Amino acid sequence: MTLRENVVIVTGGAKGVGRYAAHTFAKEGARVAIADVDVERLHRTLSELGQITDAMAVSADVRSEDEVRRLIDEVVTRFGRIDVLLNNAGIVPHTAWGIPRWPPIR
Repeated sequence: MTLRENVVIVTGGAKGVGRYAAHTFAKEGARVAIADVDVERLHRTLSELGQITDAMAVSADVRSEDEVRRLIDEVVTRFGRIDVLLNNAGIVPHTAWGIPRWPPIR
């Protein structure tokens, strides 16, 4: 199976695992939309992806249903469809702040 011309959304796509995944999809020929709350890194990663494939960035917080709806609308408006959604966005505070256990997820 090839990803050429598929439309991929990667949430949390500005840095870390999401950035790596977005680059991997781009190198396989997919059109890539990245979403993140870190606007500075979002634009930096978009610049990198734009050298590889047709890409877009949307500042969005996936904790907000309205922002997720806007993300989906913007991607469909630009690319006409969505073929792959990689839900990568998230923060694991116990590793960053020394919390001894997983915090509750709302």
